[in-house]
Amino acid sequence: MIKFIKQVYAQIPSMDQQLSDAQQATGLTNPSLPDVVGGIINSVLGILGTVFLVLIIYAGFTWMTAAGNEEKVQKAQKIIRSSTIGLLVVVLAFAITQFVFRTLIDAGL
Repeated sequence: MIKFIKQVYAQIPSMDQQLSDAQQATGLTNPSLPDVVGGIINSVLGILGTVFLVLIIYAGFTWMTAAGNEEKVQKAQKIIRSSTIGLLVVVLAFAITQFVFRTLIDAGL
């Protein structure tokens, strides 16, 4: 004998309710515009910081393997100097954006 079971749809929450429950459970809410822009800026500045770190390591490797070649040493020193200045610019840009976005968020914008 075959039994047919009918589902009762009234007890199943709607898709919107399920998504809302999942969103609250994971802590993923709709971010505000300053949060999105701040996240993008932080990501770009993080990538730039990594690029400058790689440049400094490359310059150090070039200097160590110069074997007395003054031209390579000068090139490595120039790369280190430029990378250090670039890294300072990135750190200052990060500090400024953090300050601006914290001020905007505290102001309620």
